[in-house]
Amino acid sequence: MGESTMKGFEFIDSSDASDIPRHRCFSRISVEGYDTSLYAYDVKLALRKHFSSCGDVTYVNVPKNFEKGTLHRYAFLHIDGEGALEKALQLSGSDVKGAGWRVFVKESPMPCGGINRDPHTAESIKHARSERT
Repeated sequence: MGESTMKGFEFIDSSDASDIPRHRCFSRISVEGYDTSLYAYDVKLALRKHFSSCGDVTYVNVPKNFEKGTLHRYAFLHIDGEGALEKALQLSGSDVKGAGWRVFVKESPMPCGGINRDPHTAESIKHARSERT
């Protein structure tokens, strides 16, 4: 490359990778207890708010049962933060403020950087793809 093309780029010493962001692990939980006839959006909002005290809720999946036209009876959340899993498990059996239902929480392990092998997530993706065609 010419000198004018390289202007503005700063070369770094690749032997020091300490400042390169690393993939972070998170806690994954499954939650039951909500009314499966509710809208997924409303359940997601309520779950995100309810578990926000546990850490940064980075992902909420409320799978749909397309055959029945309702939600599946459990959702999955990813929560990032110190002690997030323990805090979330302590909320098991608690009432969701303003929602009128109670959550039941279980750890739902997934390897750090792993692939989501949840069959209901795969079903939701498959259904969404079929609707696009």
